[in-house]
Amino acid sequence: MNTPVILVAEDSLTQAELLRHTLAQTDWNVTVTSDGREALAAARRLRPALVISDVVMPYMTGYELCHALKQDATLAAVPVILLTSMNEPGDIIKGLACGADDFMTKPYDPAALLVRVRRMIEHPPSHQDQTHEIVLQGTTVNITASRFQIFNLLLATYEDVAQKNKELREANSRLEDALHTIKTLRGFIPICSYCKKIRNDIGYWQQVEAYVTEHSTASFTHGICPECETKLLAESEP
Repeated sequence: MNTPVILVAEDSLTQAELLRHTLAQTDWNVTVTSDGREALAAARRLRPALVISDVVMPYMTGYELCHALKQDATLAAVPVILLTSMNEPGDIIKGLACGADDFMTKPYDPAALLVRVRRMIEHPPSHQDQTHEIVLQGTTVNITASRFQIFNLLLATYEDVAQKNKELREANSRLEDALHTIKTLRGFIPICSYCKKIRNDIGYWQQVEAYVTEHSTASFTHGICPECETKLLAESEP
């Protein structure tokens, strides 16, 4: 039995190496190409079991590559996973329109990508396309896609939203920790002209050290200024 070939289209050297490293954990053969045009030529030569493609690439985008593969009778059954940011509603429509089988949002979880890849290779999708009428930003668009493709798109979108919500919660938690840690002295501070105590927020008078410690991250070290040193020496002389 021949080892499945996974064809990767990624123009970023860093992202390409990340994909190669992730997929190297399996027994699959991995071929990496740097743009859509190169990937299409490689697909016709290798007949891969799966294509993983970035969307934004020179010469031929991931959408265009996917469309070309689906229009080729010898390659139409090859599953295609698009790596996309899903930033705009138009990205979603383009993904369905070009015939992509699955979607992973960047940055992706390598373990989740491996699960998707294994599923696609072991259980290639069988398309039963239907035409769906979608209203997008006031414009009616007809999309031909299978329920499987739409489900995968919704799943990818949900995962993207869930990841962003997680990042937002973590950022809020860090901000709250910072607010608890960082205290700022501001405005007018009532201070006694004689004993130099400071009146706090609830009306009690505190030593300067105690007040500043509660309202800032500063700490104190103690010493004697030159004037006080001179005064103390003068008082101690017989």
